Parts: sequence; structure tokens; C-alpha cells
Amino acid sequence: MKRLIGEINNKLTVERVRYLTMKRTKDGPVTKKLKRTFESPGGHVRGNDSGDSEIWHSTAISNSRNSPGPFREAGSEIMGSQRSTTSLNTSNIRAVSPVIEARARSPVIITESSGHVHFSAVLQKHGFFLSPEGNATQHDSMVFRKLMTDWVEKSSKGSAAELEALQNFTGDMKRYLGVKENLLNAMSPTEHKKELYQPSLLHSLLGVLPLQKPLFTVLFPSLAETSYTVQDDEEVAFLVQLLNQFKWLPYLNEAEKITDDLLEIFERATPKAQYEMMRLLPDIVPEVNHSKIGDKLLKLLEEFSPMCSSIMDCFSVINVPDKDIVNVRNTAIENMLVANQKDLPAYLGFLLGIEDPDLLSTVIGDMREKLIFRPPMESLEDAKANMKAMVYKIKFCVSINRHLVHLWVKQIKEEFVLEATEFKTLDLLMLLVFIDSADRAAEAPLRNLFNNEDLTLHVLQEFIENFPGVVDLVFDGLLKFCEKFFWTIATKFYRVASKVLVKLFNVVTDLHARGIIQLFTCTLAHGNKLCREYIIDALTQISQIDCARLLRFTNLVMAIMDFVIEFEPSEIRNVIRILATVAYIPKNRESERFETEFSILLRKQLSQRNEKIKSIGVIGAVAAIDQLAKQENIETTKLRELVDLVWNIVERDGNSCWIFFDEMAAVVSERDLPNDVLAPIKKILGTKFQERWTVVDSSVDGLMNQDENLKICQVLNANESMDVESLSIRFDSEPIGLNPFVLAAHVKFLCASEYKVADGSLEEVDIIVGCPLLLPDLDYYRDIETVLCCSSERKNLLGHYLVYAINLIRELVSAFCSQKDSASKIKVFLRLNHLVELQKLLISLVMNWENNFPSLPFAYALEKNTSAVSAFQATKKRKKNQDKKNTKKFGPTPIFEDSSDSDTGGGVTKVASLPKKNVPKILGEKDLKDYVDELQPTSIRPFLRRFHRNVFRLLRYRLVVNPPDVDHIALLNALQTEENSCRNEVKQVIVLTPETLVLVLRDLNEQVESDKNKLCIVGDVASIFSKDFLKCICDHLDVLTTSCEADFSSWTIAKKRQVESCFRLLYNTLKNYLERTCGREHQEKFQQAMKIISEHAEGSSEDQSVDGIVAKYLKGNPEFINSPATAVQQLKVLKIVHDNAANKNCISSIIAEICMVYLKRRWKLPSTQIPFLLKTWLVTSDNPLEVMLMLTKDLIPEDPGKIIPDCSEYKSCTSANFHTWYRSIMEALCQHVVKNMKKVKDLDISYVEWNDAIEILKFLVAVIQQKRQAKIITPLLKNSKFFLDSFTIYGVKLLPLLWNTDANQARSFLKHLQAPTRKIQYICEHCKVEKNTALIRYVPTVKRSLESLVFRVREILAVHGAPNAFWMGSLKHRNLDGEEINSQITDISDDEEDESDEDETTANNDNLFELSDEGSVDDN
Repeated sequence: MKRLIGEINNKLTVERVRYLTMKRTKDGPVTKKLKRTFESPGGHVRGNDSGDSEIWHSTAISNSRNSPGPFREAGSEIMGSQRSTTSLNTSNIRAVSPVIEARARSPVIITESSGHVHFSAVLQKHGFFLSPEGNATQHDSMVFRKLMTDWVEKSSKGSAAELEALQNFTGDMKRYLGVKENLLNAMSPTEHKKELYQPSLLHSLLGVLPLQKPLFTVLFPSLAETSYTVQDDEEVAFLVQLLNQFKWLPYLNEAEKITDDLLEIFERATPKAQYEMMRLLPDIVPEVNHSKIGDKLLKLLEEFSPMCSSIMDCFSVINVPDKDIVNVRNTAIENMLVANQKDLPAYLGFLLGIEDPDLLSTVIGDMREKLIFRPPMESLEDAKANMKAMVYKIKFCVSINRHLVHLWVKQIKEEFVLEATEFKTLDLLMLLVFIDSADRAAEAPLRNLFNNEDLTLHVLQEFIENFPGVVDLVFDGLLKFCEKFFWTIATKFYRVASKVLVKLFNVVTDLHARGIIQLFTCTLAHGNKLCREYIIDALTQISQIDCARLLRFTNLVMAIMDFVIEFEPSEIRNVIRILATVAYIPKNRESERFETEFSILLRKQLSQRNEKIKSIGVIGAVAAIDQLAKQENIETTKLRELVDLVWNIVERDGNSCWIFFDEMAAVVSERDLPNDVLAPIKKILGTKFQERWTVVDSSVDGLMNQDENLKICQVLNANESMDVESLSIRFDSEPIGLNPFVLAAHVKFLCASEYKVADGSLEEVDIIVGCPLLLPDLDYYRDIETVLCCSSERKNLLGHYLVYAINLIRELVSAFCSQKDSASKIKVFLRLNHLVELQKLLISLVMNWENNFPSLPFAYALEKNTSAVSAFQATKKRKKNQDKKNTKKFGPTPIFEDSSDSDTGGGVTKVASLPKKNVPKILGEKDLKDYVDELQPTSIRPFLRRFHRNVFRLLRYRLVVNPPDVDHIALLNALQTEENSCRNEVKQVIVLTPETLVLVLRDLNEQVESDKNKLCIVGDVASIFSKDFLKCICDHLDVLTTSCEADFSSWTIAKKRQVESCFRLLYNTLKNYLERTCGREHQEKFQQAMKIISEHAEGSSEDQSVDGIVAKYLKGNPEFINSPATAVQQLKVLKIVHDNAANKNCISSIIAEICMVYLKRRWKLPSTQIPFLLKTWLVTSDNPLEVMLMLTKDLIPEDPGKIIPDCSEYKSCTSANFHTWYRSIMEALCQHVVKNMKKVKDLDISYVEWNDAIEILKFLVAVIQQKRQAKIITPLLKNSKFFLDSFTIYGVKLLPLLWNTDANQARSFLKHLQAPTRKIQYICEHCKVEKNTALIRYVPTVKRSLESLVFRVREILAVHGAPNAFWMGSLKHRNLDGEEINSQITDISDDEEDESDEDETTANNDNLFELSDEGSVDDN
């Protein structure tokens, strides 16, 4: 008992020990070390281990031969060293045990507050003597009880004098305790500094069995009187103290009567008294009488007493009989659903502490289904306290109940098998508690949840709202769990884990927030390189949400700078921006101190000779400028100093200059810098541009003659014949020592500065947009044979020129697209045509590269100086070796890695080396169709600077499929004198051709779909156009559809491909837009979008729904869709409409029709598109089982002699891709069964559904007879387990109903299932024979599911009166050909096969069932 009381400060430990002491099981009480129960003739005897530590702090001895006492024999030994006023006769003294003798010789100190002192008169009167002060004799209560019991029994059977002495002692004791003051003294514990537990005198006397009855006659009236009237705290304290005297007694005489008396008092007591009695009764009443307490408490629980929480606490520690525990459970669950949150811990403590696995499983199911948590209504502090108590109670239950984790996780897995759309917050709470308790079983379902990013974030947000303060209690386990993701190779886990930690950062304490930042910092420094960008994005979000809090951990964030040199350019930029954001928080003293530290860091970096370190300093300085520009009161002096400082350093440094221009252009576009800061730098930019990048006509001839091999000349002139100064833009970097890529960045910064200073006008720099370019003769290099004859060095230089020119034109279009004057509009569209021409030429050059991929320049200065070809080759080789190493460690890396500055759409990206095998040697129309049609192929796109979002305003202009030929130069010249008369001609020029539309749409969709582009570009464009955006997209679709209907057959192949690309990109744009307007929070926006699209539909009736009209419009004419990629984009749009529509039936039929048309075409579908088409068809279908049955019958002939698949109907299905069709149908079948067939609906409907599902499974299993490849068997074994488990749980519920309705139908139903299950058994044996480890790992779980199904069917039939309809037999081991095989097969995967004991038993004797019409068994 000392250990029990000693751990009283540890709440969980004490509760656990207490629970184990009173543990319940299915069979009754369990004997524990802490408790021993036995019977004695004297009454009910309780284990007295607690008595071993109870110390009796007085010496009661006999002082007279005529007044014998319990310590009479030991009297002389004890008194030998004492000064006593009473003489003792030592002639009758017997020897005592050494232990008692040793204890008796020790002195004891008795203080005035001890009840022994007040009772001394009674004790001495009847022959007992208390030790005088200075004696420390220690007698424990066991010795006292033993000797006192012996004396009482001896006196009761002794002489008349002894009997009279006993009666006098008992009477005096009763009279003494009848006074409340004396009773208080007797209940007071003894005081001894060396002892932890100090029992009172009354508790020690109650331990003497013969004295209990007279003591109870005194104590019970006092207990009843107090219980009936208790109100104030003093009376409550007295009641508790009195009840504590009855606790943990080793003996309890007449236990049943005492229990009845206590319950009678309890029933009539006041609520306060009932509460205290309820808390202490389990420790007073023996376990055999706990059922009486349970009956009384259950009655109160059913009445929903205000003390329900106390009642549940009491139920948690008493032994409830099996017959009552079900009623208690049901009542507790009903009450828990309407109880206050402060009462939940008590309910959970009882319900989760149930030991019976079956009963606990039912409890868990009821709680998961019925218990719903909502944001608390009480104060935040109260809510946190309640949640804290609830979590502690759950942790306690987890620590004592070994079944809890397993059963809860099992139920989550059953519902979260394939693809979940919802997750309960209660499940998340339990998983987090399990994880925090270091139970790895909970990791698998939590990892499955993290697979779905949107669902994870949604559930986590609900969890934070519903369970305030709980995150801090389970934080350690969750942090370790997220940390594991940063060492995996799955990108989706990086993103989800980082977003989860960002959410947690906003709600946890500072200590835990520091742990999150520390994890981010350590991972960036030493962790997986693949997850850097996601962690940096997370830190960026934190800096934007709560910058002041992040400031507390700047020492951790600054530590990243020690490793930032190894980061990618975009990662470096974002880290610097985070530091700048923290350094320049307005009106924050701590931020001012960090600002000084940050400024010192920037100056050191800017003064470095290392180009990369200097570039980092440039990015940091511009980030500081950006933060200063955000403030309300802009410090102009600081801004000017920073701009001058950076410009003076980077002016002649090509790489740093390029970065400075790009970064500053973004800042100027987004912020309002003061004119006195911006105007001087704009003037310098204009002067430097003219000096460095332009030449007058008199100098052009000299430059053109410098390289006759390249045939440099003036091309792409938009200013010809115009009365403007004749200038040409050059790309030769040798005279000025700058990288030509600086030119595009220079133009971007110059135009952005001019736009801000001149209030949106670019008139002063208008000449730039039309200047001719000094490039190689484009007409000469359009000939493929000419390109093939060029040397590698010459082609390399040509590629450089093309990349420089393309990026320059892209920046010019981005800058001037928003100008309103007609001349600028014409030049912009003219430049778009130039851009199409240059990109086609660049594609042609790349595709005809004979040996290696062209050494085109990297588009970011931090990565590579592009002037030397040899340097590129060295980088390429080093990159290749690095890619091999990364691939081995973390898996394959993509060919192209984006490093763009995406803030304004004007960033640039870099490219990694393209494998030689991916580059065709000979240019052909088929090889170039994707590149030429979409004008921005994957192999070229990473070199190109992105359009500014203003460029997408050009989508407002009309599309002309067959544009007229217009002389742009003549029109521009005429505009100078007769602008009004040229308006019609201007309208003809300002149009979108299919090629320019593709160019703009491709950039738009790339920026939207890029994970690294954080701007919602579609939202920006939609805000610019308002409702016109969707209208423009639909207008373009209308033009394309009308043009196709008019003369589609007469078009050339190239023209058809151009229009196909337009269709594909328009559908993709619609998809991106609708994805951001669907959902509950955007329902109104989505309905408005549907209404706008429906206005473009022709021939729609008024009775049709808007969704149906939109679906019919988007369907269009499938004959014009000749590419699987376009078909996929079209179906994605239709599926979004279907998922958000109120009436889905009409849309489902349209999607089914389109899918059927596309799948029946003789298309070579990629492996990713087949599952998408099939899944879209099945998910949107009203009856997926009917569709799957139709597909299986069409693809899998019933005649085993015919070849599988039968491609006569669905021509896109071939022998090469049949396994993809097979896997998709198998997964869809199991997913449908698991999700949609849980409940028995109408008997006929459920019977048809299960019958169809079994029929589909039968067809799919039959395929294995002909196709025995692993890629066919794997999806069957992997998914059949889910089918069998679902039937075992839900399908067998049909059997009783069928058997009662039509026994023959039930027998036929089972025999229908018997064929595929037997075949699956043969397939398992086949996998063992083949010794394929990839397949064998699925065998144990499938066989376990088969076995569970057999026993479940037998159980159901036996319960419902049909035991003779089912026999068990020993199934012979056969292979797929039906031949018997040896059952003793040496398995090469023993670890996988021996997952459970039952697998080992069934390895040699796999029992399956056989049913016949007569109900007998066929052993075969």
C-alpha cells in the first residue's frame, strides 16, 4: 500500500494501479499481486498487503496481571528500558519474536495532535499504556491487529473478570467515539516525519475484526446524520474523513449487510454526500458486493443524474457483472451524446476500459458513428481544461487496455480502404494519442490520411476548432511523425507535412513552435534535398501569417544561411525574403535589433568576390527594399541608400546585374516606390540601355560583317518606314562584358520603372518594342538541310541567339500589352507572330541536333555563365553523375527543374540535361506535332521567361481561324497621319490566330498548374476580366466549333493540329478556372460560371437544367477531338461540372456517351489515360456495376478458347494495355463494394447488386486461366481481399433473408460465389509454386479473408436454422490447370506467410465450403 499511496502525485500511475486492483474481465475478478481475496469464518477478509506499510505509533501494553491486554506478554521487554509508574509481574512473560522485540525497544514520540493522546485515558483505564514522550517505539498495524484480536477472543472466552474487562473496554470506546469531538480526534492521523502513510487510531481499531460490529453501531448513525444534512465544506470534510476510515480494511465482518446499510444511507443522502460516497464506495465494499453498487448506479445513470460523470468514474473501478455491463454501456453511450464536455473523460474512462474485445469493438463503432464534436461553447480556458482531462483519460485507457489501439485502428482501416472522402475528427484525436503513446500501429491509417492533402488540412482545421489545447498534448508524437515524411521519397508527403506544421505553428505554445522551426532548420541543413522547397514555402507562410512570433526564433532561421550556398536559386531567394520580412517589421524593437544584424550580413555578402554569394546579397538587398516599400511610412533615405549601394556594386557585374534587374522589376511592379527614388534609377537605365544594347544604322554594317558564317542581319523590324530614330538591338556581349540574358531583364526593369513614373505610359520607350533585332538570317536557317550541315559550335551559337531573342520579345510583349494606343497594340501582335516564328525555329534546331542536346544557356545567372560551351558540357557531365546519385538515394528526379521567380509571372527557369535517347535525329512532322502545335515544348519551355499576367488580357480579342494577310509595316506608317481612317485595318490586325492563342493559353495554364507559382493567375485574370474571362474562353470555343463544322474536312493536317491544340488548352483553362470556383465556399461563383457558359449553348430548351445545358455545350462534337490528351481535358471539365451539379443524371449520361466513344476509337492510349477514362465513366455513372459488367462481358469472352481481350468493341484495348484495363476495373469493383454496399437495402436490390458484383469477379478471376502474368495476378490478389472482407461483413447479411424467403435462391447465391473463391485459392497455390515474392506477399491476407468468409457463412447459416446446408471439407491443393499438387511447398517467404498463427495452421489444410442442392459436401 505504501507504493500505491507514494505515487499519488502521478495521476495516471495511481489510476492505473487502482484499476489493476479492481480489474474486470469477462470471467470475473482477476487475482493480482496488489490484491489477495480469501474467505474466513470470521467474515469477509480482504487482502492486507496495505497493512504492511501501516505504522502504529503508540505502544499499548498491559500494566496489570488482573487487567490483561493484548501486549501483556511483551510488557516487561518493552518496559525494561522505560520509567513506568506501574509495576509489572514478569513471571508470566513469554518470549516474543525478534522483530517485535526489536521494534519494542525503539523509542516513539507522540504529539498532541494525535488521536492516541486523547484516547489515552480510555486505553490506560483498561490496561493499555501509551509511551511517554521521548520513546520512539514503532508497532505496525498488523502487529496491533493481531495482538488486539487475540486479546479480544481470549477475553470473550476467558474468565468473568476478563469478559467484564472486554465489555467495559467496548462500552467506554463506544461512549468515547459517540462524541463528535472525540471522533475527530480518533480519525486524525498520527504524525511521524519518517513515515509516508500515517493511519489513524480509528482505522487501526476497525482493522480488529471483533471490534468492527460495536464500532459500526457508533459510526453508522453519525455517518447517516452527516450524509442527510451535509451542506458546507466543513461537513463534507468530516464525511470524507469518516468514510476514509472504512477504506482498505483487511477484514470486513458481515460485508453484505454493511453494503446494504451504506447504499441505504447513499440513497437518502444529499447530492454532495452522494458524490463523496460514490467516490469512496468501491474502496470500502468488497468486490463480491460490487454488483449491488452497480445496480444502484445504473438506476441513477438511466435517470441521467447530474452526477453521471461521478457514476462513470465509479463504474470504471467496480467489477460490473457481464449481465449488466451491456446495459451500462448502452446507457453510457446515450448519455455521452448529450453530456457536457467536462463529463466526457468519465464516460471515456469506463467505455474505453472495457476488456472484452467484442464488446469493446461495438463500443468503438458506436462512438465513432454517434459521437460528434463541435467547437466548445464555454470559455477557452475551461474548454482546454476539459480537453486536457479527456486526453489524459484516453492515454490512461491506452496504457491499460491492450485491445483498444488494435480495434480502433482496425475500424479506421476498414472505412479508409481505397479512397476516402471524409475522416472523423474523433479518429484523428485517437490516432494522435496513439502516436504520442509510441504505438506504431496508428502510423499506417494516419499515413493514408496524409495521402489526401485537402482532406488532411480540412480535418486538422476541424480538429483544432473542436479540441482546443489538445494539439499541445499530442504534439511530440505528431512532430516525430511529420519528421519521418521529410526523409521519404514521396513529394506529396513533403507538401502535406509542411502545411500541417504551418497550421500547428499558429496554435501551439512557444515551446512547441520552436520545435517546428528547429525541425525545419535541421531538415534544410542536413535533410533530404527534395523537400527543401516545401519547407521554405512553409516558413514563408509562417512569416506572412505571424511574423512577430517567428522573430523569436530568428537565431534558428539565421542558421540556414550557413548552408544556403548549396540551395537552388529560388530557394535562396525565398530564404532571404523570409529574413527580410522578419527584419523590417514596423514599430517593433526586437525587429530593429535584428535589422542591424541583417544589414551587416547583406554588406558582407555584397562585398564578396564569389559570384553566388554576391548574388545572394543582391537578392537580400532587393528583399529589404521590398519590405521597406510595404510600410505605411516609407523611409525614403533608407531606400535610396540601399538602391545606390546595390547599383554601384552590380553595374559591371553581369550575373549580379541580371538578378538585380529581375528582382527590382518585380518590386517596382508590385510596390509604390517614391518618385525621388525611382526617377534617378530609371534615367540611368535608359542611358545604359542605349549605350550597351543598341546600335545606330551606321554601325550595323560593321557588326553584321563580324561573323559571316552566322549571316547576322536586321530582322523582325516593326519600325520600318516609320519616322523614328533608326536603332537596332544587339545581342553581342563581348564589347560590354555582360551576359546577353541581362538584356531581357534590363528591358523588364526599364519598362516597369517608366510605367510607374509616367503613370502607366510607355511613350518615352515606345521605340524599343519595334526595333529590329540583329540575329542570324532566319530565312536561311529555316531550311532543315542547312541546319544539319552546320557545325556544333555554329548551331550552339544559333541556339543562343534564338533563346536571347525569344526572351527579349517575351519581355517586350509583357511590358507593352497594356498600352492603349493603336500602334502599340499592332506592334504587340506583330511581336507575338515573331515569337511564334522564333520558337518554331528553335524547336526545329533542337529536334535536329545530331549528337548531344544543344548547350543552350541556363536562364538563371546563379546557375551558369552561358558564354562558354565547354563549361556547359562540364556542368552537364557533373549534373549527370549527381542525378545518378540522387536517383539511387531518393528515386528518379525530373529532367527539368523549375527555379522561377513567379511573383509576377516574369521569372525564368533552368534546364537539366536531356537524355540523348529522347532527342530524335531526323526532323519529321510526327515528331514535332506536339512541339509545333503548342509552341512551347517541354524541352524548350524551361529556357523561356514567362509572360506577365497582363499579357493574358489579350484573350479578350477575337479569334480568327483564317486571318487575312495584312501589311503591318504599312499600317503602322499610315497610323502616324491618318489614324481615324485606319481603324478597320487595325481591327483586322488585333486578332488571335490559333498559333497566338495557343501561345498565350499555354503560358497561362503552365503558370496556373505550376506548384511553385504561388500566384493564382486564373484568379488574377478573372479579376481583370470579371465575367468577361469565361465569356472570352467560350467565344473562342464557339469560333473553333463553327470553323470545324464549316470546313473541317478541307483543312490540312497542320491546321487540324493547331485547332486541336486550341481545344485542348481552352478545356484546360476552363478546368483550372472551375477548380478554383467550386466547393462549398464558392458555390455562388460556380453557379454564376455555369450560367455564363450556358448562355453560349444553342438549341437548349427551357425545361433543361443549367448544368445539363453546360454539359451538352462542353460535349460539343467528339468528331473534332482527335487526340487523347484533348479528350482527357474535356472530361476533366465535365467531371467538375458533374461533381458540383444538383442534377447529375443528365451529365452522367453525357460523360458515359463520350467515354464510350473515345474508348472505342483505335487510339494508342497511354497507361495513365486508360484508368482516368474508365474511372471517370464509372464514378459518374448511376449504376457502376452495370457498366463494369458490360465491360467485362465485352472484353472477356465466356468461351475459354477465345483470345483475351476481345478488342472488337473497344478498339483502344489491346493485349499490350489489357493489364491496365484489368487493374482499373478490379480496383473500381472493390472500391464500389467497400463504399456503397455496406447496408442491406431492399432485398431484391441488394441481391441484384451482390450478384452482379460476384459475376464481375467471376469474369476477372477467369482471366488468370489464360493470362498468368504477374501484372494481371497482382491487382487481383491485392484487391480481392477487400471484396472478400466486405462480403464477409456486409454481404452475408443477405443470407438469413434469402434463406427465409427462398432457400434455393440462397443456395444458388452461395454457389455463385463459390466458383471465384475456389479459383482465387488455386491462384494462391500457383503463386507459391512459382515462388514469386512479389505475389506471395499478398497470399497470407487473401487466404485469411477466404477462411474468415467460410466460417462466417457457416455461423450465419447455423444461427438461422440451416446447419445442414453447410459442411466443411478439406480442399485439395490444385494449380490453375486443376491438377493436384503437393501441399508441402517450401515457401521462400516464411516471414510473410507466418504473419499469424492461423496462417500456419491453414497452410496444409485450406478449408473451403461446398454446397450442393441436397446440402451435402463435395470434398473436391
